[in-house]
Amino acid sequence: MVLGRLQLYGPDRAGATKSHIHLAARASRGNNKITVDSDVDWQAGEVVLVGSTEFDWQQAESMTIESISGRTVTFTATFDYDHHGAPAAEVSQPILIGILS
Repeated sequence: MVLGRLQLYGPDRAGATKSHIHLAARASRGNNKITVDSDVDWQAGEVVLVGSTEFDWQQAESMTIESISGRTVTFTATFDYDHHGAPAAEVSQPILIGILS
């Protein structure tokens, strides 16, 4: 999206203070886990969107949560693309991850 505005809506999540979080470490193609930069109240079976780190917006991926342990989220499928996490020299903005379900 260029010069646009995006508003996302979802269920009221008691105690939730953030609408999105950031990827804390690189998520490589073929892997099914991410590390996030803060605690989440997500549940197995919910779907999240992991933003693209390239200029190709189609590299954003919708992933279904299998399990969560601390700040590590495991998905039911593997990534089709690399997602660079901070800290990384090639990332000027941390990658956003948002809950879709």
